[in-house]
Amino acid sequence: EQQQRRRSAVFIGVAESCDPPHLRYERDVESVAEILNELNVNGVPVEVYRMGVLNPAKCRPVKVVFRNSHGAVQVFRQCYMLKCSPQFPSVYIRPFYTDPIRKEPF
Repeated sequence: EQQQRRRSAVFIGVAESCDPPHLRYERDVESVAEILNELNVNGVPVEVYRMGVLNPAKCRPVKVVFRNSHGAVQVFRQCYMLKCSPQFPSVYIRPFYTDPIRKEPF
């Protein structure tokens, strides 16, 4: 589990489609690929999926799991470039945390 956490990143603010589930998944994979291209990251995602329950009023975060931790580290090093991007100014990338870690006070 800890290895998978190291290989994971959570993309927040990626637009969610209202299409049927299989088309939504394809659109999510395309969106993640576009973001990775914008960041000039060579890491290949092994898994891409939305976290949480579908709510039309909110955009669910996308969890991306890479083949190795190097892909995730590259994404975290380059994520600052999204703020200047005209295509993805509202996308934020953070590491994946489990519930107990996320709920700990800082």
